[in-house]
Amino acid sequence: VKQKVRYVVLVEGPRDALRLILAGIPAMAILGTQNMSARKLKQLQALMLDYVFILPDNDDAGKKLKKTVKFLMTKTEFDFDIKFFMIFSPIY
Repeated sequence: VKQKVRYVVLVEGPRDALRLILAGIPAMAILGTQNMSARKLKQLQALMLDYVFILPDNDDAGKKLKKTVKFLMTKTEFDFDIKFFMIFSPIY
């Protein structure tokens, strides 16, 4: 029996999320890197995901987001694996 992998891609802004959704990729916007919290990651647990892919912009805010999520991961246990991929140029 083949099991479907459940995942979501987190991006910084709603336009990035809409582009991915239009391409058939499940995505959610963080709505600013300063808004990332343990509460948001815990809400993702309710989706019973296997993976959360985070695609921050390659700027200071994106780097801060990566550090914040890594810190939150040390404080709380999650049932999903988190992977980071930096965006080097805008997706247009």
